[in-house]
Amino acid sequence: MCVNDKSVTFTFNPPSDDNPNFFRDKFKNYDKIKDRFPGVLLEGKVTETLNRPSSTEAAVTMIQYFKEMCAVTSNVCYWYNNGSKHIKGWGRARIDLSRRHLGNFSRFLDVLDVYCESQAEFDGWLIRINSWLKAYRGVGEDLEEVFF
Repeated sequence: MCVNDKSVTFTFNPPSDDNPNFFRDKFKNYDKIKDRFPGVLLEGKVTETLNRPSSTEAAVTMIQYFKEMCAVTSNVCYWYNNGSKHIKGWGRARIDLSRRHLGNFSRFLDVLDVYCESQAEFDGWLIRINSWLKAYRGVGEDLEEVFF
């Protein structure tokens, strides 16, 4: 299994001369994706893609970094299995999501809850996330008008 094939993160640059396509044109089932997952608009531009190594290159990399990969895997497994024990329970009322979007975003909020040291820090992140959500909603359907 390749993690690249299982991601629910889609990056996309605004349309331009080099990239005339719109995000929604990349998916046959865009309406279903839009219904289930919240869109966020982050500043910046995707400038390169993650190269998919050949099976030989992957094997060499695994051998070369095996000890480090085991440490990372152990850490990921610990937090996956025990993260809920570290949740502080910061209030989430400020997040501008509901229904399916909130449900599908809740694991990210759990991780953020564990990361933050205070309600104020957590609220600061919620405000930042809300600005990304609002920015996407502002241009998500009308990219043609915004960029042309």
